[in-house]
Amino acid sequence: MTRTTPLAALASTRALVLLALTLIPSHLHAKPGPRIIISIQDATLRLERGEHGGRQVFPVSVGRLHKGEETTPLGTVHTGPDPRDRDLYIPSRKLPAFHRGLPNLRLDLRGDMVDRRPSFPMGIHGPVAPSLIWGRASSGCIRMSAVGIRDLYRFASKHPALPVTIIPGPDTLEGGEAAAPDPVSPARKACPEAAVGARRLIRLGLGKRHHSRVCGGVDHWFALELTGGDRLNFNLEHGGGIRLELYGIRGISTVARGRKGLSYKVPRARNNRGDRFVRVVAPKDPGRVVPYSLEVVPSTKP
Repeated sequence: MTRTTPLAALASTRALVLLALTLIPSHLHAKPGPRIIISIQDATLRLERGEHGGRQVFPVSVGRLHKGEETTPLGTVHTGPDPRDRDLYIPSRKLPAFHRGLPNLRLDLRGDMVDRRPSFPMGIHGPVAPSLIWGRASSGCIRMSAVGIRDLYRFASKHPALPVTIIPGPDTLEGGEAAAPDPVSPARKACPEAAVGARRLIRLGLGKRHHSRVCGGVDHWFALELTGGDRLNFNLEHGGGIRLELYGIRGISTVARGRKGLSYKVPRARNNRGDRFVRVVAPKDPGRVVPYSLEVVPSTKP
């Protein structure tokens, strides 16, 4: 009777394990490759860099609800298959002006063909406003900070056809762990205005709005849709140290600012219609309560 030595038994066991692994379908033991997950609820973009690259989570702007429906489509799409395709990979976009020369990463919707050409109704680009407004702020595209979109574009250019999955709920990992750690996710901060320079956007209607914050300083953003020829007065009441700023959609710089308010006329121009971004800002002071009221009324000037 032949006796099996321990070394021979170990070698036989290893051979059986290797054989078993080859028989298991690859999708059951392979780790996921590079991919992007966007959460509408969290307003975050998670970039999975692959097996050894780790992950990053960025705060983003996602689409506003329109008549109760999502303007950012849900499901899985892809970045373009060819980084040389300048319809899908735009390394520096300057028109419209609010793109400020930042990269634009369009998403490849090959299922939607118009006249045999692919349609690209959405993408991932820069902040539009001078800094990122976090939350539901866009018309459907995904907006990132300037630093974020540059980083994502560099990675996507080296890994074409990245799957981009857009989910309505929170972004969680296996075991229920939140994908975004506390220092990154604005949603986990007691004061969203203080998180990583990101802001939640409020739609501003004509009339008076009262605010009182204890976040330390003030940095609140509003959006107001205007058309060419509109004249408005912005009246700001506060105890001191607060400034009002107004940004246009066609430029990248402040078009008006004031300590107590300002008056503004939208230039009459073809297709000059869209959001203006109103910012109320004061220096940060952690121990100070900064109440203010903001009134926006049509001007009586002809």
